[in-house]
Amino acid sequence: YRNIVYENIITILCTICKNCQKFEYETKEENYENIEKLKNAEVKSSLVGFDTNNELKQCLLSIWNDRAIKETFERRHEYILFDNAKYFLSQMKRILSDDYQPTFKDIVYTRSVTTGITCCDFIFETKKGIKDRYELIDVGGQRTERKKWIQCFDHTIAILFCIALSGYDQVLWEDNTINKFQEALDLLRSMCNDKKYKPLKNAKYIIFLNKRDLFQEKLKIVPFLYKDQFGPSQDYEEIIKWIRHEITTFDINRQFYFNVTCATDTDDVDRVFQCCHDIVLRNAISRGGFL
Repeated sequence: YRNIVYENIITILCTICKNCQKFEYETKEENYENIEKLKNAEVKSSLVGFDTNNELKQCLLSIWNDRAIKETFERRHEYILFDNAKYFLSQMKRILSDDYQPTFKDIVYTRSVTTGITCCDFIFETKKGIKDRYELIDVGGQRTERKKWIQCFDHTIAILFCIALSGYDQVLWEDNTINKFQEALDLLRSMCNDKKYKPLKNAKYIIFLNKRDLFQEKLKIVPFLYKDQFGPSQDYEEIIKWIRHEITTFDINRQFYFNVTCATDTDDVDRVFQCCHDIVLRNAISRGGFL
């Protein structure tokens, strides 16, 4: 996971540097060359020999310590930046040390774009000691990836649908004219009603309203607004209530299960998956004709 961590940091700083220029902030003169190199760098090639490249590590530290860069970071709600930026930038000195080994928390915070279809078989043990085998299929959410989903529809018991609450003022990576939060709701509405998703009609929809922590932090600065239907509002409880109600209107005959989560909180995820296990088990028993 070291290279993924390094890649995340390089990408984060590169994004900040490009926006620093847009905001017309003046960086330190000694960082001019470093910033230009970073802005034009190819991230993957920068990872070759990164462990022993002390010059590059010092370059990254110097850039991050520049006041103009930090001021640009504080305006991160005005542009697209990895959600893990705050965590990794706060850990820069440790991560760029010669003997760095990723911690469990580092791994949890890494961001790697899902492409294609990834299957994961695992055994889940409940608090009562009962063990059940699961097959979890992770699919890329980007528009270009969705045509591949249909091959995963057969015998699906539950859909875990993740919506990033913090995306309400962001746009898609692949199309900067489309709001990220609106796209998620439109996709979910389509899955509930479009004929091509008919094989999923008996699957349970477990909705993860994720990134609760980032959402609450951002609300203090940027009020939540959804088209002309709701907002602007900074009332966290009121917004969550509206989102849940809006989703239930997508299919009034379907039961949705909601969880407001923070994916980097492992205790929270464990609690939520215990709930998911109960929902999936009940649905499997019902489909088998035993309930």
